[in-house]
Amino acid sequence: MPNPLEYDDKFESLFQSEILTYLSLKNDIQSRARIVSKSWQEACQAYKTAWIEALDGKRSVVLLELTSAKGKTLNGNTAKITGERDPKSHRYPIVIDNWLTGESETLTFKICNLNPNATHRADPEADTPDLLKYTTNAKLRRSHGMMLDQMLMLARYETNIINGNPIPVPYRDFMNLPRSHPALARLNANMWTWWTVNPKLAGVNGRGTISDLICTAMMDNDFSLHMAKEDKLWPSDGEKGVHLVRNLIRAMRSWPDQRRYETFWVTHKFKTGSIMTACRDGKLGQVYLVKGHNSVIAELRPQLPFCCRATLLPIYDLWTYDGMITAMAERPSAKLQKALEAHVRKAIIERTVSWRGPVSEHWHYPPPPFPRKKNPSGDEAELDWSSYEDGYGNPTINIEEYEEITEEHLAIGRRIVKAALSKGGIDPDPAAMNVWVIRRLGYSYEENPNGFATLMGRGMPLGPVMFAVDHERGEDPNDNYIPTYTLKDALIGIFEASKRHRLPSVMQIDEIGLVRPLGKVFKQCFEEENANVLSVEWYPPASEEEAAYATAFGDDGAFG
Repeated sequence: MPNPLEYDDKFESLFQSEILTYLSLKNDIQSRARIVSKSWQEACQAYKTAWIEALDGKRSVVLLELTSAKGKTLNGNTAKITGERDPKSHRYPIVIDNWLTGESETLTFKICNLNPNATHRADPEADTPDLLKYTTNAKLRRSHGMMLDQMLMLARYETNIINGNPIPVPYRDFMNLPRSHPALARLNANMWTWWTVNPKLAGVNGRGTISDLICTAMMDNDFSLHMAKEDKLWPSDGEKGVHLVRNLIRAMRSWPDQRRYETFWVTHKFKTGSIMTACRDGKLGQVYLVKGHNSVIAELRPQLPFCCRATLLPIYDLWTYDGMITAMAERPSAKLQKALEAHVRKAIIERTVSWRGPVSEHWHYPPPPFPRKKNPSGDEAELDWSSYEDGYGNPTINIEEYEEITEEHLAIGRRIVKAALSKGGIDPDPAAMNVWVIRRLGYSYEENPNGFATLMGRGMPLGPVMFAVDHERGEDPNDNYIPTYTLKDALIGIFEASKRHRLPSVMQIDEIGLVRPLGKVFKQCFEEENANVLSVEWYPPASEEEAAYATAFGDDGAFG
């Protein structure tokens, strides 16, 4: 009889069920023989003998035909035989390596679940990737963690200034605040709103964007040599850490587009990081491996799993977070815990766990030089990023004019001035509440299908600002157009409100492209009547973090 292992696919298809059934027997061969013909037994015995001989000469096999819940997640994966077949159970000891953690698990399998000849697709990440061996304490390296913490605290400090110093302490005292300070949680959420927005665009005192401030501070104070002494250098940082600061600046440039803000379930702690599973609308999503800063994320609560909101940041070839985690009161049911365990295990087996952000693809070349200062001799931190070659296409937000002013716009503007003058002109009260704001109710076709914005003043709605939404345009998934109001829409909404309310001295709108056109209309129309001019500023839309913080203000709080 020819070697069954050399039979073609047709043979294996015909005999598979009988062979696998036969191989799964322990000591019940006689009872099975009553339903399997002698010729079938001989074929199965020959197949079994050849199979065992092949297994005895192999150290690597592919798992197959496992039917348990755990076993199904292992089918198709390569494993290693670590010993001889047990003569009583007829099972082989198999070591299964966890590619994500470098840890191993030893299990025993029946002959029928091991294939020594199966072709397993080549997988360049079959072994633990080198970067997952970056640290073995689930945290960033000390030098990277300290630098990142300083960058984020600088961002919170500048946000504190923009918001009128709700934490009224000097710079050094602020930088030494405990990271669990409750006010830092609000600043942490708000800082992403100003990351690439110059506060001056919104009429707020500032020295440039938050990313400008961080970069300038790190340029003017060379932390590289000091921080490089904190631990063994990472190769990407170059000799003596010469690239350390610029590497972190390069990572920082990617955060506005590549950070991930989600609700997460933290489920596991591995030596390579903490497992965090995104959850939205009750559905489990992407599984991440995330490095902590000074603390291991999975150790921030006394019991796993726990639910939280967090912002993940790409840094080097890894995911970390922005240093603040907002705890959620939700506790998992037994059903959810089981689902989480299965979801995470499946992601690990199928190698779909995200352990590095999109920024990782750019780390094969040295970081670019620092950007230039706009005013080298001044104290301001505003930088010119136009020549900064980082490959991310993340420019600082600037005001552009979307529309030209027409006579129709000026006609509506003059009607607004007339209404204002009938009430004594614009209100000179500079109080923060005496500002009118136009803000859309949503920034996508799904969120704002009817084209609706609200004009707010003194903490209450003054009227709607309606605009047309081109839904056919929104059907194109590659179209980046965001539904918005026109200059005429804004002027009509302001005019209707001005008939009932006295105009303020400041108008803020959330459409950056209309800031200058609307300002020009007001300037010309008010000056025609020798009246004080109503100024126009940009109202930056809240970041996901800031909007979520405001909604979930009653949560347990922040820690990190």
